[in-house]
Amino acid sequence: MKFFHLLLLCFIAILGASCDEAPGLSSLTGRPPVLSNFQFSPQATNLSALPASQIEGDNVRIPISLQINVSDADNSGLEAVSYGIYAPGQSGTPLSKGVFTGNAGLYQATPSLLIPKGAVGDYTIRVQAKDRSGLASNMAIGTLSYAASGKPPVLASIEMPATIKRPATGQAANKVIIIATVSDPDGLANIERVVLRTQSGAELLLLDDGQKSGLSGDETAGDGKFTITIEVRSSNALGVNTFDFQAFDRTGLISNVITKTIEVVN
Repeated sequence: MKFFHLLLLCFIAILGASCDEAPGLSSLTGRPPVLSNFQFSPQATNLSALPASQIEGDNVRIPISLQINVSDADNSGLEAVSYGIYAPGQSGTPLSKGVFTGNAGLYQATPSLLIPKGAVGDYTIRVQAKDRSGLASNMAIGTLSYAASGKPPVLASIEMPATIKRPATGQAANKVIIIATVSDPDGLANIERVVLRTQSGAELLLLDDGQKSGLSGDETAGDGKFTITIEVRSSNALGVNTFDFQAFDRTGLISNVITKTIEVVN
């Protein structure tokens, strides 16, 4: 009986213990780290303003300085303060990622972002901290704007046949491959789109995607030869069709127009 009495007293003592004293519960009441005062530079840059040392062939390298304050109220200790830099309109895989270094609440990082000359747009910088108990902080977000105020794209040539035969009823469509050769002073990455405009005003995209067996019929990706494959069917009307070709870059500049005709014949 003494043994059971003693066991009962121990059980009552455990029930009477405060939550702060209960083993294993401290992590449940912990507080996550807090980020504040996020600063970075540059916040905007232009290709024309970059020194020659930051131009690497068709790419540019942009050194970035990041600084942020981190507090950890429950003193559980920080596991990491990390950053990711994302391409315009993207939120999946970062172009660059890493961790901050520092102490006493102030953390710094100096990533170097390598991007194509013409890849203009707003790059998103995201920062987050995690403590050793697994709790994640708030997210700090910034935007680095990269512009290229160069000259417009150049539409050099259009390759397409002058005539195409219309197949007889019941025969397969005849295919026509059209290739536009395009360049841009700020790099091919600055080309937003290359279009073929029909007489009715419809626009069809030419692609530089290397999908030879796909809809475009393009041979090699990234070579500046934008391609489209069109079909002539037995139902198409005979006669001359006029197409206008034009290229647009990401800064809003527009190329020259090349007009070509193709005649559908029997």
